[in-house]
Amino acid sequence: MVTYSTPVSVTQPTFAGDREFFKVHQGQTQDTLFVGRPVKGRVSNKWSIHLSRPILRNGQFAGVALIAVNPDYFVNFYQKVGMGEGGAARMIRDTGEVMARSSDQEKYVGKVIKPSPYADPGAPLQGSFRRKAQVDGVDRLSSYYRLAQYGVTVVIGPSVDARLSTVRAHQQQLVWAAIAISVMILGIGWVIYQGVSTAEQSQATLARSEQKYRLLFESMTEGVAIHQMVYDGAGNAVDYVTVDVNPAYEVLTGQKRDDVVGCLASQRRSATPLPHIDRFAEVLRTGQGCQFEHRDVALKKDFFVHAIPHDGDHFVTVIFDATERKMLEALRDADHLQLQEQYADIVELKEKLQDQALHDPLTRLHNRRFLNETLPRELARAHRQGYSVSLIVFDIDHFKRVNDTHGHAVGDDVLRAVAALLGEHARESDILCRFGGEEFLMALSAMDQEQAHQRAEDIRRKVALLSVPAPSGVVRVTISAGVACYPSHGADMATLFVAADDALYQAKHDGRDRVVTARSKRPEIQEA
Repeated sequence: MVTYSTPVSVTQPTFAGDREFFKVHQGQTQDTLFVGRPVKGRVSNKWSIHLSRPILRNGQFAGVALIAVNPDYFVNFYQKVGMGEGGAARMIRDTGEVMARSSDQEKYVGKVIKPSPYADPGAPLQGSFRRKAQVDGVDRLSSYYRLAQYGVTVVIGPSVDARLSTVRAHQQQLVWAAIAISVMILGIGWVIYQGVSTAEQSQATLARSEQKYRLLFESMTEGVAIHQMVYDGAGNAVDYVTVDVNPAYEVLTGQKRDDVVGCLASQRRSATPLPHIDRFAEVLRTGQGCQFEHRDVALKKDFFVHAIPHDGDHFVTVIFDATERKMLEALRDADHLQLQEQYADIVELKEKLQDQALHDPLTRLHNRRFLNETLPRELARAHRQGYSVSLIVFDIDHFKRVNDTHGHAVGDDVLRAVAALLGEHARESDILCRFGGEEFLMALSAMDQEQAHQRAEDIRRKVALLSVPAPSGVVRVTISAGVACYPSHGADMATLFVAADDALYQAKHDGRDRVVTARSKRPEIQEA
């Protein structure tokens, strides 16, 4: 039988026995979360991703608790990242199924692709790689984060061509600028080295060199400026004047040549000391060039600056627009942050599911599943360290009469009140759970049967004093309890519980509102 948590129009019976999640959990006796492949619903006819856990009763499979998540939730989230043309974000199972994709969702969801290296058991849980995608052939620079315990990997990758085209162009321009400047320096040096025999020959050679230099200078796509350092009387660099700029400099900075050439830097900038003047002075002092990044707040641009010595107290600055490269780096960092936030959401969902699976929703006490997981471990520890573990089974007397007389809402109030009282008498090391209906169970470590009997007796007296308000008046109840102790009444959880349950039945048989320690045989009675 399929039960839905939200209204669904169903015209035919729904069979789930052939679903992947059902087959996976059907043979299990352990509570695990399973992330299934995307499937198209037989009722809703929509794609969904299944998150499921087994429902276990007495350690046996009894059904499956299932949450169906619409893949469009992930698609909308990925599309907000803004990875540009050719970029893609996707969630892929280790078995190769595409669970969600930021583009062409209907085309690729549910399709099986060749498993990727990051799904190998020995691969790192997170990393980056570059390769052409199997489904569309786009070359991407991708970052991934693998959730190994769920068999799912989230991959986010912008297109290499779209994201790095500008950076590659700037890198190539930098190389050509360095080559051009080197050629210029070598050409001038070669002319000086050769010399001329007459002033006319020298003037002609210098004129040709100047013409070549000017042509090269004005045709470069990088912004180039020539400056002359200004020193004070103590020989300290205090300012510099711009001697010349090329057209590309005007385009990149938005400053006209006539407004820049012949002006001191201090006349164009109000900052004191002048930005980077110490770097320029060091270039002239050592004869070694330097590179650095500069943010122009007024232009809202980032520049990559290469400063090189030129001649005496002159130096050259070559600037490149690095704004797009900085944006790409920021986008990469944002992608990584989004991946971490998504992982945190999955962890939070897991914790909520685990809490719901191990707690009773009415009383907020632990449930039988929690008991089945923790009590065997406590008994094993008691066996190794040689101490006792007592088990008390409580049952509210005539609870059905409370429901029939006052209604189930008042019955729930009674259950919550008894659960709260039990919690007040439980130690941090004790295991307290609602075992089912009006029955509660308390496991007490390092406590023998006499001490456990006294503890149960104290609780029984306190329950008898409880007053639970009801529309028809105050409701009072009593409680019966059975006590058994490891190892006296059993060496395992099942045997110990049977002994405690037999003692509870004896307490019911003897008139209720009492505590009985375990006996060997359960009496025959009519009403529990």
